[in-house]
Amino acid sequence: MTVQLSMKTASGKVVNSDKTKIDMSMDGSTVTPVFSGFASTDDVSDLINNIWGDISDGTVTDADSANDDDFDDYFTGGSTSIIYQDLLKMVDSYQKNDHIDDYEMEPTIKKVVPYDTGQTMVTYDIKYTFDNGSHDHIQVFEYEAIIQKSGDNYKMKTNRLTNKVSDYDKD
Repeated sequence: MTVQLSMKTASGKVVNSDKTKIDMSMDGSTVTPVFSGFASTDDVSDLINNIWGDISDGTVTDADSANDDDFDDYFTGGSTSIIYQDLLKMVDSYQKNDHIDDYEMEPTIKKVVPYDTGQTMVTYDIKYTFDNGSHDHIQVFEYEAIIQKSGDNYKMKTNRLTNKVSDYDKD
């Protein structure tokens, strides 16, 4: 048997997944549809992990280190992107905060779906861990982003915080 998924994009255009063959030996297996022309889960994961990883591991701590790392390459509009600028402001505030000894951001991809022509919507969580010396403060936020094809790469076009998932302290 062959299956194909059809869905309507944000603009109302219907897109079809690639055809996938399934048979009885796949009982209990998950079949993930592939939509050609849209970012795959691996593409999205690479981009999100690169963005948040550069901030989390200390590669990007300010505008100078962001320029040295070509951090702007991850965003539609480069260094003029509001997302780029907001992330630099965020990391700068962490660097200057005397109550934060260290911080880490850990992304988790939750959902990847076609959005519009050449654009993919991703829902993901970021687990922020702030080391305050005596304990860790942990916050998890959900984000929704639009990823857009740009040449051979994908770039973040929009990024919106949608929900605070949790907020707690850990000794």
